[in-house]
Amino acid sequence: MTANGGSPYLSSGDLESLIDAAGTPRMGASVLDIAARKAGIDEVFAYCGGATAHPMLLASSGTGGASSARALAYTNQFHSFDPVVKMVTAHADREGTLVRRVAASEIREADYRQQCFEKPLFSEKWSFARWRGDRFYVLSFYRRSDRGQADGEALATLADMALPVLRKHGELIAPEVEAPLLDRLLEGLKTHYPALTERERAVCARTLAGMTAEAIALDLGVKPSTVLTYRRRAYERFGISSANQLMARLIG
Repeated sequence: MTANGGSPYLSSGDLESLIDAAGTPRMGASVLDIAARKAGIDEVFAYCGGATAHPMLLASSGTGGASSARALAYTNQFHSFDPVVKMVTAHADREGTLVRRVAASEIREADYRQQCFEKPLFSEKWSFARWRGDRFYVLSFYRRSDRGQADGEALATLADMALPVLRKHGELIAPEVEAPLLDRLLEGLKTHYPALTERERAVCARTLAGMTAEAIALDLGVKPSTVLTYRRRAYERFGISSANQLMARLIG
């Protein structure tokens, strides 16, 4: 402990910056700023979920770009392959903070390992999680392979400070989180795939959001076979065959 009773790693100014960022797009950058200074972290990602609920993205930020796309890929495609999720859901009745260090080599699902670890050169992540009621909150710190081992004590101190703030942040942004997901996907497709038609973008965005062909057909007012046709045309145009490959291209 320091002379003033505070953490040897974090200052009152660090806590103030987190609180000030709650409910704003600055949340991820605020956590990353502290984590980078204190433990050489390259990317942060926070979300909340439940035993059966789909994860809700709370914040993400990285020094190498594409952090938002990776966070989106995780929440929509890869979270079920994460050892951290298995740990958290297995301890729903536990008080306090759960901790899990995950090496890239532990990820058995090839697309998840490639897109969220190997491609950005992350060798490991440290994840801290807490249950509150029927939901859990997870904060993960990613570190590149050339950085050496992270300071676990510094990260634990930051997680203890940040997780309660992230919970409040989630409450503040919850009403606007779900709707913008599709908007962000559509905008990303429009930016990276300008040759797609409006209907092809609509189908591809909904596919990336996890909707089935039947659900997309109902949403767009077309037949499921029409959805498959639009999706096939879009995939063929870019020489891909799956939503994972499309997301990989968006991640860049």
